[in-house]
Amino acid sequence: MSYGFDLMRLPSGRDRAAALRRWLEAEEARGLAIDPGPPDPEKEATKERLAEALLAEHAGLRRHVRDDAASARALGIDRAEACARLRRIELDDDAAAIRIVLFDDSAGVTLASGRVPCAEALRIVWGDLRVLERMGGFATYDPQAGRLLDLAADLEAVRHLACGGP
Repeated sequence: MSYGFDLMRLPSGRDRAAALRRWLEAEEARGLAIDPGPPDPEKEATKERLAEALLAEHAGLRRHVRDDAASARALGIDRAEACARLRRIELDDDAAAIRIVLFDDSAGVTLASGRVPCAEALRIVWGDLRVLERMGGFATYDPQAGRLLDLAADLEAVRHLACGGP
């Protein structure tokens, strides 16, 4: 079992559904080029602030240490270019099987089967999503449900989708 959430910054106000459609189309067109262009110091600082807030809020979360040399070999580029191109920050909670990936302008949260029961792990993820929305200005999209989530109201509906049961 695996369940994921996509987080993006959408303009507030009028037509968030149209903004979401545009974002999804842009993501599909961009493919694997998640953080194109040179590093932006402001975006790097924002990702670091979000990572620190998540680590402070979520006790089991740990920063994933990337192997830039291995990434460079796999991509056929030098290590410096790999560092510049692969700027995401990855955070993992192995016990709860939660992974959070922070990109320049978006984020992803994945929940898989772990040692923690699904409903409990989902409650932990929900706290992470709240931090990302509050501090990162993100909106949470649930691709399995095909809609933007309201974190104040949608936990039970998502629990049924992610964990099953009554």
